[in-house]
Amino acid sequence: MKHLTKVWKQSMKDRTWTCASGAAAAICIAGMSATPASSETQGEYGVHLGYSKAAKAEDGDFLVGGHLEARLAPALGIQVAVDYHSTDEYALGEVADPALQVRTIPITVSARAYLPVVGGFSPFLVAGGGWHNVIYDYPDRFEALGVDDETVSTFGWHLGLGGRVQIADRVAFYGEGRYTFVDPSKELGDDVRDEIGELDYDRSQIITGLSLEF
Repeated sequence: MKHLTKVWKQSMKDRTWTCASGAAAAICIAGMSATPASSETQGEYGVHLGYSKAAKAEDGDFLVGGHLEARLAPALGIQVAVDYHSTDEYALGEVADPALQVRTIPITVSARAYLPVVGGFSPFLVAGGGWHNVIYDYPDRFEALGVDDETVSTFGWHLGLGGRVQIADRVAFYGEGRYTFVDPSKELGDDVRDEIGELDYDRSQIITGLSLEF
């Protein structure tokens, strides 16, 4: 059973990396023949997916989400996004299994500064922040130390860059890489902290998305 679980996790990571890599290649190809964005565009909405790796987690995870962006000016947009991250696993001291499992549901607000380039392909810089709902799932042996499963909300900043391509009338595609700085500010007892060590949620992400303009 353990072997099948590891195979499934590896399969999901491989699929996500394949999607991300394919998306990045698509941006480069589509940028050569993309349709210029409409000057009447006020914003866009859509869905996105990606791969995420926390600094101290043993493995990466995949994410899915939705986004809504208001275009305040041709070169400036404000995006609101809600994501769901699959499970990160953290080793508990020297014990590899079972591990602390952590899921994250971030709600973020980002400013995008677009740099227009020929043919409807625009690189952009992104910066923002948001609230990250961190869900802790402890193994049974930690219940003896008085630790219960719980959800903690904390604030985090992020920075990144990406590229946006107009692939059809009112349809756009983007790829983005970002780094998120998150401090869970979680209070742990001394016994628990000694076993878990430092919980570092800073993470790197590769995200691709499809948007419809309005």
